Amino acid sequence: MATATHGNGKTPRPAQPLLEWAIATKFAYLREGEWLPLLVEFEPAVLPRQGNQTPLQAFTSLEWLATDPRTLVDILHVPELFTKPTELLAMAKNFHFCVVFVRRDQLEKLIQTPEWNQTILRAEIGPPVDLPHLPKPPAQNAPAGPGVAPTGSQRVVIGVIDQGIAFANARFRNLSGSRIAYLWQQEFFGPGPSMAPGVELTAAEIDAALLACGGDEDHVYRRFGGMDFTQPGYKALGRSSTHGTHVLDLAAGEAPSADEKKYPIIAVDMPDEAVGDPAASMLTIHAFLGLVYILSRTQLMLTADEKLPIIVNLSYGPQEGPHDGNAMLEVIMDFFVKASKGSRTPMQIVLAGGNFRQFRVHAELKLQPRRVRTCNWRLQPGSRSPSVMELWLPHAAAGDIAVTLSAPKGTPGSPALTVSPTQTPGKINDANGNLIAHADYVPAGWAGGRSHVVLNIVRTAADPASEWGEAIAPPGIWEVKVATTAAMDVHAWIKRADTPRGRPAMGRQSYFDDPAYPRFDTGGRRVENDPSTSESYVRRSHTLSGIATGSETIVVGAYRQSNGAVTAYSSKGPHLNPTRARNAPDTLAPAERSVVLHGLLAAGSRSGSSAAMNGTSAAAPRMTRWLATQWQSTGKAPATLPPKI
Repeated sequence: MATATHGNGKTPRPAQPLLEWAIATKFAYLREGEWLPLLVEFEPAVLPRQGNQTPLQAFTSLEWLATDPRTLVDILHVPELFTKPTELLAMAKNFHFCVVFVRRDQLEKLIQTPEWNQTILRAEIGPPVDLPHLPKPPAQNAPAGPGVAPTGSQRVVIGVIDQGIAFANARFRNLSGSRIAYLWQQEFFGPGPSMAPGVELTAAEIDAALLACGGDEDHVYRRFGGMDFTQPGYKALGRSSTHGTHVLDLAAGEAPSADEKKYPIIAVDMPDEAVGDPAASMLTIHAFLGLVYILSRTQLMLTADEKLPIIVNLSYGPQEGPHDGNAMLEVIMDFFVKASKGSRTPMQIVLAGGNFRQFRVHAELKLQPRRVRTCNWRLQPGSRSPSVMELWLPHAAAGDIAVTLSAPKGTPGSPALTVSPTQTPGKINDANGNLIAHADYVPAGWAGGRSHVVLNIVRTAADPASEWGEAIAPPGIWEVKVATTAAMDVHAWIKRADTPRGRPAMGRQSYFDDPAYPRFDTGGRRVENDPSTSESYVRRSHTLSGIATGSETIVVGAYRQSNGAVTAYSSKGPHLNPTRARNAPDTLAPAERSVVLHGLLAAGSRSGSSAAMNGTSAAAPRMTRWLATQWQSTGKAPATLPPKI
């Protein structure tokens, strides 16, 4: 097994830098919740396996962790989406990913065990949850209505994984009731699908809720949609428009008609912390769970001899990641698309390309041996979320790397740290001994992996609630010095930290600050692409979403309808994945009407309302709808994608 090791080369150690950062900060940037979800990649070769067990079956038995797995019931929980998986996962011989829930107070102890370290290759953390002691869920049956295929008509499931889905909106209803066959609200406390957290509603339950509430959508959302304003947290459906409703309407919304059963919907409403809190933006776990859920519910809807394609839209994506197709969610999505080909439920996944081209969050460092390269990382004042940078080495890098992070001049305490393959992790403390920065060198310890360095810095503003301790990092220029023993190109990406639209302001985006970076031309106009003469290490290229460089997903950029021009924000390639046929995005879809009419109109939160929203988030569902219509009319995926729709 190719296992990553500590700097001393003795202790096996999986790649889990953000997990270790959470422990180092005593979970300061995470909400309350007794259980922590972890997405893990495990090493099949070391699992004890019985007979013809698949790797997933062997892993979920937990026999690799304890002689008697029953002793782990109060420490670790595996949802039935994996212990009793859909057929695609149950038969997979090469699938080695899973989501587990670990008790917060047991996490540090668990990840230090030899069993964890020899089995887990890498792990990512998600927002905490509370798991009730749930009864065994009843057997699921195909719903009436959406589950009955109309005679002589090809159905296509439109799956949307998003946040803030107004499921009672008339745009998602037809003459016989809700077109949303299944809805999983991952945010809410309750017996969710297959022993996972959240609340599941079927079409029949949505219809019954509307009937019981007299058709009052607000009343429905107060009961089932998280609009209890006596409770803390962001209330998406309390707003006039939401990201999830807008995306779902562009992908699948339509007025009621007689032709009503062609496009049943399966929707996954992610927690706000998965997409909205820049201090703990943790999309991967909930998107993965959403994919498994959509596939499992589609199988329940199958009728005899029916082929039921699935087009899944995910209009979110991180800035950070390896950008070479080997992020965990990228590998998982590629598996779902490839493994489902030829099955009765073929799946295509459509992704937003990203809106990061002008954010100054990507740097390309062309390094020479024994020459130090310095880049400036500007942290803005008043940010109540941490700042994170990842520096990725090339595949099979011939030399080693050393990264030194230095606080702004005049910072008291220990103002600098250095990490390398033999010197990790590193810390910077303030004058009172509080941790303000943490760095980790992560060796490549998984298939296709690349070594990288992760730099974490705490917030630059005090927490009004005083829940996050006293540590505050100074704003200003933090120097990152990189030295290598061999020539190589190192790419660095800064994680998103600004607050998404509609939420209370928390984070302010940090960025690379290079005087040589050309922002405006001589006429004062914004520079949209990197000039060939630019000598800046800050680049607009390689800014695709950190989950948009896989080989099987469909990546969508944005253009303006009035003149067909690509929008200035739409992220660019190339990517670092040699297996992709294109340098992505794969196609373009409209996201702006004109230079003065921004965004596309689609459904607001309440029936009859509309709102404009832009970005590649709006472009992707237009492609999702186009693909669904192609499948529905021809019974197969289009052979090629148009350059734009």
